[in-house]
Amino acid sequence: MICRRKHTANFTTIGNALFDDERLAADEVGVLSYLLSRPNDWEVRRPALARRWDMGRERIARILFSLIRYGWIVAKRDRLANGTFYVIY
Repeated sequence: MICRRKHTANFTTIGNALFDDERLAADEVGVLSYLLSRPNDWEVRRPALARRWDMGRERIARILFSLIRYGWIVAKRDRLANGTFYVIY
């Protein structure tokens, strides 16, 4: 049995397409669900995501690259004035 509660505050609505995408693994759905629940101006930082779920750098990178490959995330590579590269998701 699935018990549902009526939420009136502090909740996120996510379309079912994410959960119906059979290409995605459970950890990919979880991370993307978390990202979609954040504010629009929230900055995605891989180390912070790794700490959030106690995952390694490689696992977070795999998840994000998979979400990019399947079109769920767009990544733009940019460079700071000092020449350092960074990625905006």
